[in-house]
Amino acid sequence: MDRIRAAEDEGISPHLVTKLVDYNAVSWSKLNSALRVREKEHMYSDIVIKHLTHPRNEGLMDNPDAVGTAVSLECESTVTLYLRVIEERIVEVKFQASPCGAVLASTSLVTELLRGMTLDEALALTPGEIVKSLGGLPPDKVRCAVLAPQALRNAIAHFRARSG
Repeated sequence: MDRIRAAEDEGISPHLVTKLVDYNAVSWSKLNSALRVREKEHMYSDIVIKHLTHPRNEGLMDNPDAVGTAVSLECESTVTLYLRVIEERIVEVKFQASPCGAVLASTSLVTELLRGMTLDEALALTPGEIVKSLGGLPPDKVRCAVLAPQALRNAIAHFRARSG
């Protein structure tokens, strides 16, 4: 409750605070990340806010079969994907992303989409599909959906180079 009052005292809309509470935003740092977009909250879908406040599959993976990284110098963001692959099928995905919220939300969503896909199916995933699956992104954030597919391509190339 104190976090809600503090957020409202900062001028954050009650609508966004309510959404964050609905999604059980428990981490103040995650709440702060989500709130950096407060002037544009009407432009972020519920799906984006959900992935931003509760990223799926975030973290390191022990002994991944493949690792791929992508960096955007434009927005100073980095995405690293870790894949576990069995018979050309992705069975587990983990990621690390920083510092952009749209990159975090996009990559979190991608990890959910990838599980169960073959490597060739995964390579066909486009930034446009990611943006659509997120319910859209603000025009100045659409470029953020490019990093996860770039990291994915790098991870698959790494896997195939190791596998021969």
